Amino acid sequence: ALTVTCYLCIGPIFAIPRTATVSYELALQHYHLSKSGLALWSFLFFSLVILVSLYPGRLLDTVGKFLSPLKIIALLVLTFTAILVPAGAPMPPQGLYATSPFSQGITNGYLTMDTLAALVFGLVIVRAIQSRGVTSPGLITRYALYSGLIAGVGLVVVYAGLFRLGLSSSGLTEGATNGAQVLSAYVHYSYGPAGDLFLGVLMTLACLVTAIGLTSACGAWFSDRTRFSYRTCIWFFSIASMLISNIGLTQLIALSVPILTAIYPVFIVLILTFFLRSSFRSATLVNVIPG
Repeated sequence: ALTVTCYLCIGPIFAIPRTATVSYELALQHYHLSKSGLALWSFLFFSLVILVSLYPGRLLDTVGKFLSPLKIIALLVLTFTAILVPAGAPMPPQGLYATSPFSQGITNGYLTMDTLAALVFGLVIVRAIQSRGVTSPGLITRYALYSGLIAGVGLVVVYAGLFRLGLSSSGLTEGATNGAQVLSAYVHYSYGPAGDLFLGVLMTLACLVTAIGLTSACGAWFSDRTRFSYRTCIWFFSIASMLISNIGLTQLIALSVPILTAIYPVFIVLILTFFLRSSFRSATLVNVIPG
């Protein structure tokens, strides 16, 4: 039940739809398109996701050799810009960040869903390694560990840049309802209209890569454990994600907060107990009943 919950949360319920809404907000929202803009964007976005995800054997070549390098370069440019070119003086904390900064920070950290995604992306990484002809369990573990370390360092750098960006940019937007609006305002402040185009391309690539990875992981997991084929699962998850994405980013975040707050601590405990499993008399019982 926990595994199914994890896959659904980082799949068609929250994470995959959010990739479409985030990319839309940062690429096209500031052009003030009609209400049908998000629907058309999500249709085109998930058409690309389906096109790539239906051919998992080519996933490494498509994503790893083309999309990922572009995404990494663009993210590094944005990160160092945020660190070196602040938009203003740091603003004092407000609301719950002033009274309960630690708990508020933890709760908002749940919204990244990085921990849940890491549990799922392991399958994608292992299959990508195996597709290159690596069969030794030891080598698969080693390469997966290297991949995790590279991703971890990269996330630290990117999040440090985003922390700096948010710290000095809150004065650019009054009444912002989500972080995408703050990010868009900062890039426009730093680079002008050219920055809007840069950010749109950057976040579309980043979100597209994430959506492809998540859709492929969910499709592979459910097809292995049900009677539905991989292709059927890809179509189902993509269409469901497309429909859910049309509620918009702010509403999607609001719906995800209570659910992620309820389930996230459970997965954190499961991960910690896995590393401590040798210390328990019955590791299986501890992991099944983490409380």
